[in-house]
Amino acid sequence: MGFFVTKLLSCNYSSDSARYFIPFYARNILEISATALLARIDPFRAIITYKVQNDASYSIEAPSNVAINWSKDILADDPPPAKGLWHFENKIKDFNRALFSKYQGEIIWKPAFLELTDYISTHPRPSSWLQQLLADDETAFFERYRSNARQLFSSFSKGVHAESLTEVSLLYDEITLTTLSEDLLRWCCILGLLSHFSPYILLPFSQRIALTQFLQAERMVANALQ
Repeated sequence: MGFFVTKLLSCNYSSDSARYFIPFYARNILEISATALLARIDPFRAIITYKVQNDASYSIEAPSNVAINWSKDILADDPPPAKGLWHFENKIKDFNRALFSKYQGEIIWKPAFLELTDYISTHPRPSSWLQQLLADDETAFFERYRSNARQLFSSFSKGVHAESLTEVSLLYDEITLTTLSEDLLRWCCILGLLSHFSPYILLPFSQRIALTQFLQAERMVANALQ
């Protein structure tokens, strides 16, 4: 993913070519980030995909039945069971394991948000990204970041696929591209930071190191996109 981040931050956003390259770089960053987080939360899901892709039977010419799918594995539509999330009568199929399912929100993201909030209260650091994040409560944060994932995916997809018949320069002017890129990188960095404040996610850094790297990333983005 480092390749795509470097390209995104080093682009000349005022150039005509930026309108074609930036959506491609950005959507790759979005999907790779989400897949990496999913793999740390649900390694079995990632491992079976990896194993199938390394089997002799695998073909790039046919759709894969186990490929990680944005609409199913990242942003699943999961209306809550009629009797509540944790009702005794719920079946195993009701417990959606997508990255932004309501269940992952309750198990992973909301508790991590509260843990980060407590940590920042005793280790305050200057950060506009953190200030914006912590202005929400845990439920508002989760719904907003789930919605942001959907919006970012749609925004960048229009520059990757030929779904738009209008001139690309009308969709992606310099200000739009810069704003979308910052929104994307903030989304990735915030979720990455939170992933180190949950006891249920693999390969965590210490909270101190995670926050330090987050602040370094925020400064890097600000300097590149100012």
